[in-house]
Amino acid sequence: MQYSIRFSLVSIFLVLGFQNSPAQIFIQPGATFTATGNAQITLDGTDFINNGTFQAGTSTFLLKGTGATPLPIGGNNAPAFHNLVVELSGPTAQLSSEVAVQNQLTFTNGYLDLNGFDLTLGANGDMVGESDLSSIIGPTGGEVVKTVALNAPNAANPGHLGVYLTSSADLGPTTIRRGHVPVNSGGTTGLNRYFEITPTNNAGLDATLRFEYLDSELSSHTETELELWQDGGSGFQNLGFSLRDATLNFVETTGLNALSTFTVSDLANALPVELLDFTARAVQKDVLLNWQTFSETNNRGFEVQRSGDGQHWQILHFEAGNGTTTDRHDYSFLDKKPISPLMGGCQGGCTNFYRLRQVDFDGKGKFSRIVQVTFAAANGMQVFPNPVSSGALTLVFSPDLDTENAHAQLFNAAGQLVKSATLPPGNGQKLEIADLPAGWYWLQVQAGSGRFFQKVMVQK
Repeated sequence: MQYSIRFSLVSIFLVLGFQNSPAQIFIQPGATFTATGNAQITLDGTDFINNGTFQAGTSTFLLKGTGATPLPIGGNNAPAFHNLVVELSGPTAQLSSEVAVQNQLTFTNGYLDLNGFDLTLGANGDMVGESDLSSIIGPTGGEVVKTVALNAPNAANPGHLGVYLTSSADLGPTTIRRGHVPVNSGGTTGLNRYFEITPTNNAGLDATLRFEYLDSELSSHTETELELWQDGGSGFQNLGFSLRDATLNFVETTGLNALSTFTVSDLANALPVELLDFTARAVQKDVLLNWQTFSETNNRGFEVQRSGDGQHWQILHFEAGNGTTTDRHDYSFLDKKPISPLMGGCQGGCTNFYRLRQVDFDGKGKFSRIVQVTFAAANGMQVFPNPVSSGALTLVFSPDLDTENAHAQLFNAAGQLVKSATLPPGNGQKLEIADLPAGWYWLQVQAGSGRFFQKVMVQK
């Protein structure tokens, strides 16, 4: 196999990291990274940020790594990969911008988090290998997008997204968007997957639709009672099912005259509480949860649950509800002991996953979507809040570290120094970020004999 990778010394800003921090690859503005032939480039615990020109050719990029800190993939100029392989043993790859895959997205282990951004499959793009242990996730939003011409499709599964379409009609160019946030319009909450299907010709289709899902997306749903639901613009309506299989993980219905937005749910998950929003954010060393309801029926209250891995959960708190009401109500809870290096709960990047379990007076419960907050430390230094939206970053050092004449430098995604400051001795030192635009930054701190490097996200 012959291949080559071309770039000049100014094309790539490569940070190998200080001590145990991860590596980052940046394609700087004005620079070009070109892969030719059938090159395979392995990103082992490495972020990939494209702020210049990225030419993937017919290459394959392999995402590998261990640990807990998410690995950002993206940049100011959305990268378009030819082949992308997810083979992660610990961290989750996480989009930091829109990303495209022109040929094949392969899953062998680990997850790719959309993180609120879209992943577009090109004209020849598809996905292979998704499973409960390796797949697309998107608890904070974002969609996988595929556009394809469908003329009299027969069990067509565009991009292997998991929705099969059959119709004798010519649908024309059709866009399919797959998301992973449970929809709850019209009194029902779906599992962690939905499809939005927009054909050019959308009338008289007499279509059959098969909706596939993963067991990991079921949440609290009873699999043997799943039915298809459709939102044609006025809320979700129950379509029942023509065929379903809890072993092969699909629900199918026939006789659809038009396509729109679809999810799968069971009648037991009809929502007695319409949840408007659920958010989590770091407030110094704590995590503040906020949620709002539009209306409530038979609502005893909410269990606040936390997990360190997104799989195993503990109950932190119970917040009483308002019974039955048509008024809006705001709720909040402050987690004063999140899993973090500062609290001694982990050694590196510590992600806290949160969800709500809404409980009726009869004891039945339903889960909200999952939100998360990450606390990250770099060998004796913690930076919070991260992400940060305003004000300043707070730096906390281990007690045995000499912080006399500690010096901090902040680099932007292009590797340019944007801030430099000498910190007074002691803990809880502030580094102002109010004047910085939103984006990824890399914080380098020299304190005593220690040199620390921490990735920071500024949000506006």
